[in-house]
Amino acid sequence: MLYLSRWSRPDIACAVSILSCFTAASTQLHWMGVKRILGYLKGTVNLGLQIQVSEELKLKYYVDSDYANDEKTKKSNSGIIILFGGALIGWKSRKQTIVAIFTAEAKFIALFELCSEIT
Repeated sequence: MLYLSRWSRPDIACAVSILSCFTAASTQLHWMGVKRILGYLKGTVNLGLQIQVSEELKLKYYVDSDYANDEKTKKSNSGIIILFGGALIGWKSRKQTIVAIFTAEAKFIALFELCSEIT
C-alpha cells in the first residue's frame, strides 16, 4: 500500500501513513483499517491521476496539518501536494518529528517540509 500511495493513489496517502506507524505492533483494529483501505481501493479502481494540457505552466503547492492529532505523542501530521501546470506531480503525508505548541506552528512545520521537498 505504501507503493500505491506514493506513486499512483495520493487519496490514500494519509490513511496509509497513519497505519504504517503500527507495523511493528499492529492489532485487530489496525487490520480493520487496512481492510477498509483495500475496500476503498476496490470501489474506486476506475479512478486515476489525470494530466491535462495547460497553457499556464505554474508550480502550485498546498500544505496542511492536523494539529496534535496523535493522542499519545501529540504530534501533528503534514500533508503536501505539488501541482505543475495543473497536473499533480508530488504528494506526501507524514507525522511531524516534533510536537507543535500552536496550530500555526504545525502549519509552518508542514510548509518547511514542502520547502525541503522542492529544493
